[in-house]
Amino acid sequence: MMVTEWACGTAFGLASFEGRYYIGAADHHGEKPMSPSKWARVTQAEAYGLRRGAWYPVVSNSNSTTVVLDVNKSNRPVNRAHLEFSGEPPNKWSVVQRSPEDRAAKRASDRELGPVYGVCPECRERTIIEERVPSLACPSCGSEHEVDWDNPC
Repeated sequence: MMVTEWACGTAFGLASFEGRYYIGAADHHGEKPMSPSKWARVTQAEAYGLRRGAWYPVVSNSNSTTVVLDVNKSNRPVNRAHLEFSGEPPNKWSVVQRSPEDRAAKRASDRELGPVYGVCPECRERTIIEERVPSLACPSCGSEHEVDWDNPC
């Protein structure tokens, strides 16, 4: 299935190929696709194997129970009830707070992060947040953003 609409020399579409959905826009010269219009992050620990605090572009939002997210260029269906949505691209560090009883907190890869850590809005890298700082520079990509202390996940 391919749905395409032309506006100002740009093609918008949702395509399904071998059970995977693709969304985006590219002009007729094959330039960079448009940014997604919706973003989502999981609200539960270990939901669908996605990282808590990381925002993912919404690929398809037409089903009443399932939303398709772009997770590292792979489309992943997720139950809508386990997601938080935003109409804006992420621009603040997500703060993840978990209890020591969480299974995720006990995994070897997460032990160094502790019960409170941040997720970069640019690259989704996780890092320790040791004190309540207003902004943080990412050790991986170098971008600096405010920390979203008001909406922990």
